[in-house]
Amino acid sequence: MTAESARRFVPPELPPSVRELYPFESHYTQINGRWVHYVDEGEGDSIVLLHGNPTWSFLYRDFIPRLSQRFRVIAPDYVGFGLSEKPADEAAYSLENHIAMLTALLDGLRVDNVTLVMQDWGGPIGLGYALRRREAMRALVIMNTWAFTDASRFHRGAYPWRLLHAPVFGQLLLKRRDLMVEANLAMGTVHRERIAGAVLEAYRLPFPNYDSRTGMLAFPRSIPLKPGDAAYDTIASIERSLPDLRLPAKVMWGEQDIVFPVEFAHKFCEMLPLAGPPHVIREAGHFLQEDAPEEITDEILSFLERG
Repeated sequence: MTAESARRFVPPELPPSVRELYPFESHYTQINGRWVHYVDEGEGDSIVLLHGNPTWSFLYRDFIPRLSQRFRVIAPDYVGFGLSEKPADEAAYSLENHIAMLTALLDGLRVDNVTLVMQDWGGPIGLGYALRRREAMRALVIMNTWAFTDASRFHRGAYPWRLLHAPVFGQLLLKRRDLMVEANLAMGTVHRERIAGAVLEAYRLPFPNYDSRTGMLAFPRSIPLKPGDAAYDTIASIERSLPDLRLPAKVMWGEQDIVFPVEFAHKFCEMLPLAGPPHVIREAGHFLQEDAPEEITDEILSFLERG
């Protein structure tokens, strides 16, 4: 970074306890005037690891060392998350903007033969990229996500998702109380004891105050429930185009996810022409990367060897 840009954006400093778990070199690039942080380790065909809300590339800390022995592993932090810049304007966090950011980042890194590993919001963001850059793609790994206009029962319920759209209540829960980090991370894992100590410190670190949590609030507010909602047209376009993605696809699912039921895994397998049956992990929840990192990396490596 230049001295001028550093005055405008100062990334969070990782304490030693977090750096020990996340020892990777940080890279930064500016996209559409925003600083984006990413990890870039190893050489060869590219594996791109895409996180969701409220996580960041730290979620893949146990994946990167192993996968980078055989592949070039890129793990970005979306604008508003991790070590990337966090604008205060909620409009900056539209699904289209996130897809455009990922596309610009990977174009700039000149990736080839890309395998996307996608979970939570990484699904629509990554699939949006895959549909725009099919020539760069090799394979898809899809985990506990969605790209459908018929949102799950969880999203349609009065609590918590509809309340998050309320101007005052949503900001109270997510921006003032930091509910996503302080409660939802543990609720989204089976092995809740992992979300403690330095791991919890790492997830808290990107969101030290009210203003830094805007992106975290923007994501649930972007989940479309009906035509005309923000992101509805983008999600609908991705859903219609899934059968056109003739790429090898591996679907893995944490069975104990209260957000995206296993039925979503089967729906992806039905819609993607080259997907086999889903690999269901019984002792894993929404954040299955925390519950079963070794099993998932085993499956990714085996899947790519077969492909």
